[in-house]
Amino acid sequence: MDIFTIAVGGANCGTSPVMPYIGRRIDGAEAIEHAKLLTEAALLRCGFDIADLPTPTESQDAIGHIFRHRADAAIILSLAAFGSRRTFNDVSGCVTRCSPGRFYPASRVLCEDICAKLGLIKRCTTCSDGGLSGANCATCIVDMGYMTCFDDMKLACDPDYATAIAEHIAIGVCENFAVPYIPRDDLSAYPVTGGSGIGQRGRKVKAVQILLSACGYRLETDGIFGKNTDLAVKTFCANNGIPDKLDEEFFSRIIGTARRSFSVGSRSADAEYANRKLRAKLYDAPQGAEFTAASVDALNALLEDCGKAPVSPNSEIDIKTIPELTEIGGGKPRLF
Repeated sequence: MDIFTIAVGGANCGTSPVMPYIGRRIDGAEAIEHAKLLTEAALLRCGFDIADLPTPTESQDAIGHIFRHRADAAIILSLAAFGSRRTFNDVSGCVTRCSPGRFYPASRVLCEDICAKLGLIKRCTTCSDGGLSGANCATCIVDMGYMTCFDDMKLACDPDYATAIAEHIAIGVCENFAVPYIPRDDLSAYPVTGGSGIGQRGRKVKAVQILLSACGYRLETDGIFGKNTDLAVKTFCANNGIPDKLDEEFFSRIIGTARRSFSVGSRSADAEYANRKLRAKLYDAPQGAEFTAASVDALNALLEDCGKAPVSPNSEIDIKTIPELTEIGGGKPRLF
């Protein structure tokens, strides 16, 4: 089977209006980086190779990277904006943008294939955009939503929404290239060895590096399982209380299909997920993989707003039993 290379990057899309409750603007590149990494992991799992483009990147820089990597297609994740960005408005939804030029027909089909899949999770439209018209392959700019829409901006920070965006982009790309889509929870698509991955090379190693990067262990995506990747795996396993090996438990934990309870002060993928979810709902949880006393305060503020009993700082936190936390969306309401 032919191996297609997809260049994946994140656009320099500026900042949101000042978010209420937290009193600051959110950098669009910060919001889309997680979705970009998850998109790369999904495409690698489905048999594509990826060319990792910098985030944020300007259009002309992206075109240069696309040329150098000889990509068969390019996906740039972004967030749209409407108006002055000083206040929020009601323009919302996903947009796939295709560039005119020599590859316009292929770009339009790619955008329509991705748009059709994103439309399953959120209203989505396709339009033309000249930003990547100089690229030498089919291109698609995917706006995950509008940063000038309060609810869209919260969604852009939600790890479950990022996962949904990534998987539906992958489904659209697979359809475009007539490649079978492999579901995210199919562990046979990962390098399950039951031991160390030292010495392995290839696309599956890239997927491990990207998944670790998505969990905060920043790695070069070179497809070589060297000492830095090995250290990141060891650290991840130690923080999550699992054996130091590439087995099904490791991949279930890193992709989030096997959630576990955790205590205050612990560091784990689930603790980082909970912190991300709380921040996406505009509660003041810390960044990182440690669930701190501030995380408990943020969680209890969410539960109080939902009319639910608070959790004790000394109790085990089982996020599977807190639907108010795990739902996509929700959280603090728009004030105006």
